[in-house]
Amino acid sequence: MKRIIIATLTLALTLGASQKVSAQWPEDPNENLRLSTHGGEGTITKVSPTPDGGCYVSWWDNTSGNYDFYLQRLDGDGVVQWADNGLLISNHAQETWLTDYDLATDSAGYAIIALNDIRSGGDWDIYAYRISPTGEFSWGPNGLTISNNTGFEPDPRIVVTTAGNIVFAWQEDDSLHIRKVTPAGADFWNPAAITLRWTYSLSIPRLCVAQNDEFILQYLKSQGSHYYDPKHLYARKYDAAGANLWGDEGVIVSNAGGFGLQMRPDLVPDDSGGAISYWYDSRDNNLHAYAQHIRHDGNMHWTANGVKLNTTTGELQMSPVVAFLPSGYVIAFFENTNSAQTIQGLYGQCLNRAGTKQWGNGGRAFEPMENSTKMLLNVSVMETDAVVTYLKTPVGDAVNTYVMADRIDTYGAEVWDSDARFMSSYLDEKGYLDACINNRNQVIAVWDDKRFDSDGDPFLQNINRDGSIGPIGPITGSITGRVFQLDGVTPIMGVAVTDYDNLNDVSDTATTDILGTYRIVVPIGAHHETFSKQGYIDTSLAGIIVTDGQDTPVSINMRPVDTICHYIPGDINGNGSCNGVDVSFAVNYLKGGAEPPYSCNCNGSIWFVAGDVNGNCRFNGIDVVCLVHYFFPGGELIPCPECPPSQ
Repeated sequence: MKRIIIATLTLALTLGASQKVSAQWPEDPNENLRLSTHGGEGTITKVSPTPDGGCYVSWWDNTSGNYDFYLQRLDGDGVVQWADNGLLISNHAQETWLTDYDLATDSAGYAIIALNDIRSGGDWDIYAYRISPTGEFSWGPNGLTISNNTGFEPDPRIVVTTAGNIVFAWQEDDSLHIRKVTPAGADFWNPAAITLRWTYSLSIPRLCVAQNDEFILQYLKSQGSHYYDPKHLYARKYDAAGANLWGDEGVIVSNAGGFGLQMRPDLVPDDSGGAISYWYDSRDNNLHAYAQHIRHDGNMHWTANGVKLNTTTGELQMSPVVAFLPSGYVIAFFENTNSAQTIQGLYGQCLNRAGTKQWGNGGRAFEPMENSTKMLLNVSVMETDAVVTYLKTPVGDAVNTYVMADRIDTYGAEVWDSDARFMSSYLDEKGYLDACINNRNQVIAVWDDKRFDSDGDPFLQNINRDGSIGPIGPITGSITGRVFQLDGVTPIMGVAVTDYDNLNDVSDTATTDILGTYRIVVPIGAHHETFSKQGYIDTSLAGIIVTDGQDTPVSINMRPVDTICHYIPGDINGNGSCNGVDVSFAVNYLKGGAEPPYSCNCNGSIWFVAGDVNGNCRFNGIDVVCLVHYFFPGGELIPCPECPPSQ
């Protein structure tokens, strides 16, 4: 049962309480990973990926008699990082029935949560939490109060902008609000929230990220005061300062009507500051799924009121999900039924940048039309393909489900052989399926599962890029390097190479061979390296990016240590003469700027000998003063007597 404004009555019933939380991703789809062994109901599960290849998972739990909110973090192998049964985020007073909430991960790897509860009275208000990877409450133990009023406020939404700021959107009765905060929780706008009002109701706010700290808000706009009056789909784009970029009223995505109470249009970002909007409606008294490309300037790129994803007579579509691929293609999946809705299949459609259907007017069937339900669809982008996850009942079973996943390319081919894969082959009652993809190219699905507890517990499972499940170990790539003399041709053997990751921890070490070559295998991510050999000046190389399974080639030239110093006194920038530019270069260097290009091993150390113009065998601010005086009558340059220039 979907808990969006649906009442529930629950009893604490402990079944299988001895079942332990699993240690890592199970390799058997009949097992799966259980996140809580509490006796009460664990429900409305959500998942969001973390930068380290893991994920956050959240859920409501009513073991205490109140719906308390929990969060858990897992690494890329599915190993729980916090205490068993999760971290308690909020045990503030909550209704006995729940609306939806939102979970996201910000650019620093913190979990962002937006939920409602009744801690301030009998009506729902909106609160937000920012939880660090170590479980610290960045916005305090009670979070940020996003909204506190007497209105009805369900279903808050979150988007993290390209600048790392956080935007919240929510509905209050017939109005909408948006509010933007920094990672520290400081408001961007004054007043803190932007409010949208209309003669009739506004509803179902949804957000997606755009470029340059901007975001897009999509919502439904009622055309009358009754629930049955038509609703039109609108969108607005806001810049970093909160200015509405698409006109006072926004832009119309669809004014064809047909939006019922159960319909929740959504959108995903494209690659140029626009979005792909998707929904289903009953504009012609039949249910059909649509998609529209909203350009960065607010113009609709495809046919007015959206492209119908399946035009086959006698077939209906519901609950679409959409993925925008790096290639610019859009893949959509949807529930497809006959006109009587007695049989159902899982269908898909691919659209190119022009909105042209690539899989025929009827789309492509990935689960056949039969007496079996395919529901709670999610889609993730995996490399150049789309992975759809969903619940599936056996033929003739209206209650129990499996969790399935299928990887589809832009030609409509099933990448994992010719059929979907089980993520959970344990047949029981499940619900609230959510999914994401992490930077290991693992899709992670989470759901409410009743196999051990009739009230339900949060379960999850991964599936890897090859269709297998279970841990895949550390994701690594390699660096193959060459070290040469300054001529870029002569190799240097015996150079000690030290590799560091982005946390400045040593990843590995190597020594160059007779060809000046070395090779190391290191975790994916950003790396930097140092090179050292007696008789050569220590050298470093930064900005090395290691990708999964790929070899990154690098090369570097090392300067030999001079035993005779070749320089012109005062020629600090190395252009062959001493002039006023050297004064500026010296000042900038002494303030932390670029180093002089020439150094020499002299007087017991390697230093920038051309900068010493007062003869004390050091280069510091006094030399700058002496260099300035040199340009006046009577000034002279005195090099270090122990390091005389050879020219």
